[in-house]
Amino acid sequence: MRPCQSPTVDLDFDLQKWESNAIGHIFLADSQDAAGHCIKSTGRKLYVDDCQSADNFAFDDALGTIGVTKGSASYLVGFDPTRRFSRLRLFKSGTFNDSLYNWHVFYEDFAAAAAAAAE
Repeated sequence: MRPCQSPTVDLDFDLQKWESNAIGHIFLADSQDAAGHCIKSTGRKLYVDDCQSADNFAFDDALGTIGVTKGSASYLVGFDPTRRFSRLRLFKSGTFNDSLYNWHVFYEDFAAAAAAAAE
C-alpha cells in the first residue's frame, strides 16, 4: 500500500483508512466508489483492484489477526520484519511472525464523521 497522502496518486481520500462489509471485503474507506477498490490476492501477494472477485477476509480481535481462507489453506496478513521495506502479504497460519498478530480494528462511525466535517 502507498503511504498516506501519496503525491503520485490523484485521489481525494485517505489511502490508509480501510473498512469492511458483512461478507469480508476490505475496501478503501471514504472513497466515493468503495466497490471499486477492494483488496485481493494472487498467490500470497496482496493488491487493490475491483471488488468483483475480492477475497473475504476475517478479523479476529482477540488474536489480532486478519485472515483469509483459500481452498483448504488458511492465511494471515502480515509483513516480513527482517526486510526494511516489506510489503503486506499472506503467510500460512502457524508461521512464526509477530506481525501477523498485531492488527487492531478501530471502529469509526463514518456517517457521523462526515456530518461533523460538513458543519
